[in-house]
Amino acid sequence: VLFRSLARTLAATLAVVAVLTCVVGYRTAAATAATSKAPIVVNAQKYGAKGDGRYTDSQAMQRAIDAVAARPGSTVYLPKGTYYCPKAIRLHSHVNLRGAGMSASWLEGHLDFASHSTVSRLKIGAARVSAVANLKGATHTTFTRVRFRGGGGNGNNCAVLMLGSSSGSRSL
Repeated sequence: VLFRSLARTLAATLAVVAVLTCVVGYRTAAATAATSKAPIVVNAQKYGAKGDGRYTDSQAMQRAIDAVAARPGSTVYLPKGTYYCPKAIRLHSHVNLRGAGMSASWLEGHLDFASHSTVSRLKIGAARVSAVANLKGATHTTFTRVRFRGGGGNGNNCAVLMLGSSSGSRSL
């Protein structure tokens, strides 16, 4: 009887140890994944962007971009909608911006881009505002399947695309 009691206690103890090992192992793996620098894809709407064309999405868009800046190669995804951004959005180096399609996702505002990024599958720009401009020293940024809208305003800052340094910029 004593032997059976000890055997049951030992079996129960081993079961508890096994469960705790799994839980601790899971939490350790989850913590490792959370602190990893691997690229991720985030949805701008998870950071408060509405995409309804009326709500100002500038701060939410910038929060989403800033959130992935420490993970080179990460992407901020804009689902179908019009993201009204009266304040310029700054795309950090090695951060990508992707929409649901040129006719589906519209960043209605201005985008300043840095180096080694890809902007794809969206429309960028607004009337009387340049659509995009590169930040000082920006290189190796690719625009794929992007429709640009803008320009038409007065002055040098209203071309659709502003490329180059401030002293030697090219307007398109």
